[in-house]
Amino acid sequence: MLSKILSTNPHRSNAMTVPSQKAALAQVQRLIAAGNDRIAKLDPGLTAEARRQYAQDIRDDVLKQISATRDDMGKRRQVARDALPRYSQEAIRRKAKFAEDPALDAQLRMGTFETLKRTATPQLIAHLKDAIEEKSVARAEAIRLEFQSRDDRNDYSLQFSALFGAVIDPEAKAMEADLTQIDGLAAHAETLIHEFARGVSDPAQRLATARMAGLDKAAA
Repeated sequence: MLSKILSTNPHRSNAMTVPSQKAALAQVQRLIAAGNDRIAKLDPGLTAEARRQYAQDIRDDVLKQISATRDDMGKRRQVARDALPRYSQEAIRRKAKFAEDPALDAQLRMGTFETLKRTATPQLIAHLKDAIEEKSVARAEAIRLEFQSRDDRNDYSLQFSALFGAVIDPEAKAMEADLTQIDGLAAHAETLIHEFARGVSDPAQRLATARMAGLDKAAA
């Protein structure tokens, strides 16, 4: 079960689903291409009504063949959407710890807040620089919370915000990108399926979902 795997080793397991989602999209594209080829090869001597009916029968057949793959993509998409909020930078900062041991974490957290309370607002920027150099998301978040409580924060907000932009958890960022791509690949597959089912092309929507999926125009 993908959700169980994500909870045990989220980044590695989820990264593995991106190729799975890409492979599923490729399967959808192959089946649709084969269906369109069958339609194109229909006897040109057929009446318009007969041709329409045969084409519809082919579309129905292809859609049945696609069904299981489409369902699998949709399940991965839902897992990705459900997981995305947990990997935002804001969520990571909320969960960041000073230490894995709960007692030590609480001790370090309390000591950090006490120190920051006695620190002048301009010096909070220096503390933030230290936290960034140490790659301590927990400390950076504590500094942000203290900064937000200061009455004179507007005098330093531009400098603080520019610096705080460097507080990034790279693993969470990579995870967020993977989850977004899984969602986008499913969205692109849905666009292609809807086009095929209607027999009408929608280039604008196809391009939009191709970009969501991280595909270039040629791949779309």
